Amino acid sequence: MTATLISGGTGFVGRFIVECLLARSDDVLVMGRERPPANLFSQPVDWGFGTLDPDKDWVSSFAGVDHFVHAAFAHVPG
Repeated sequence: MTATLISGGTGFVGRFIVECLLARSDDVLVMGRERPPANLFSQPVDWGFGTLDPDKDWVSSFAGVDHFVHAAFAHVPG
């Protein structure tokens, strides 16, 4: 199996990417600010906390990950 980490996996675009990978039987890890609701995806996914903070070292989040899909977006008010 292939482990794929998706930042923004609970967002509008990220959810479609997660479902595509689940359909391929990939191991999926969703990274985001909040844990997704249990019924958001068609199958269970692993979750890890993550933000777009450029000053944080996120290296440990990539342990065991084969692929990374960056689908996160920071909304700017106004």
